[in-house]
Amino acid sequence: MARYGQGRCRLIRKHPDGLFFLADDSCPILGLAGIGGMASFHSWRVAELFLATLAVYFGVVLLFSLGLGVRHGWRHSLWAPVVYACFHLGLGAGFIKSFL
Repeated sequence: MARYGQGRCRLIRKHPDGLFFLADDSCPILGLAGIGGMASFHSWRVAELFLATLAVYFGVVLLFSLGLGVRHGWRHSLWAPVVYACFHLGLGAGFIKSFL
């Protein structure tokens, strides 16, 4: 997923109109905002925004995990948050690496 994130960043640099705010583009961008939020914890406003973003992310992940569990069995809903986190962290790391 890290290589895919690098490729997405290169594609967006070459074709800026290719940026869509879907899961594959928004998660790395939110990751960049999250790193900025962690680095700026001296401000309560930035900390609140960072924690709100994390809460929304985890809420969406849990909703999708529960939906997956309803469709395919409860064991999938237990592993899905781990899989989603690995997926998004790898994608975000590759995107950030190529961005920087």
